[in-house]
Amino acid sequence: MSRIDEALQKAMQMRKGEGAAGVAEPFAARLPEYDASGAQAVEITSPYIITSDSDRNIFAEEYRKLKTMIIRELSLHDNGNTVMVTSAGGGEGKSVTAINLAIALAQEFDNTVLFVDADLRRPSLQQYLHIGERPGLTDCLADGLDMGKVLIKTTIGKLTLLPSGRAVPNPTELLASQKMKVLFNEIKNRYSDRYVIIDAPPVLPVAETRNLASLVDGIVFVVAEGAVPERSVRDSLELLHDRRILGFVFSNVSPENLGPQHGYYYYTQGDAAREA
Repeated sequence: MSRIDEALQKAMQMRKGEGAAGVAEPFAARLPEYDASGAQAVEITSPYIITSDSDRNIFAEEYRKLKTMIIRELSLHDNGNTVMVTSAGGGEGKSVTAINLAIALAQEFDNTVLFVDADLRRPSLQQYLHIGERPGLTDCLADGLDMGKVLIKTTIGKLTLLPSGRAVPNPTELLASQKMKVLFNEIKNRYSDRYVIIDAPPVLPVAETRNLASLVDGIVFVVAEGAVPERSVRDSLELLHDRRILGFVFSNVSPENLGPQHGYYYYTQGDAAREA
């Protein structure tokens, strides 16, 4: 049995035995958004995003735990700093996980954090933060736009957002291009204290996720209870077989399966390796 299979099997067993995963109810938060010049543009209210006023929220605490585990796993990989968040199919909570993980990193560490919306077919920043259509990743790749002109600063720590940009007919080719490799290398290496969180498309429906996986130091895989069969999860992991899975996050767990913490349940492959 492969390491991935062992980790997935144990994660499934622990989920069934212990409960816990997913956000039981959304919680309100405000994310003031700034344009690249630093002038305030709009205040956004989202029921899915945690901010500094969510310190006592149990969901915020679960994201902080997830953040700590991710940092630990990255430190075992030559101090990598790039994480891709994905899932087998759509609607499993990978975008919410990615955004909140980025916020958790930005809130509690003296690091710069860049959130990259690379789900070009269903942009998460438009969906969850309602920032509207703005220049972003696709404009940098297709038109050579300076990345510094499309970044959106926030008041949450040192968190910066890179939107997906305008819709394009060829997202797979764009993300697999040499321009993407060059741009990503710049994103990864420009700041030594930067963490990069990438919201990627789901694995099974599209091909570009595998291209993104080749660029990152690790992958967080989100699994929603009842959303996809276990076979689909395994098929996805097989497609990512040569990439480092940092851990699994289980979301949308039914109330009867929730544990006492009522937060995301996560399980890292590092745990499997240490217990083997």
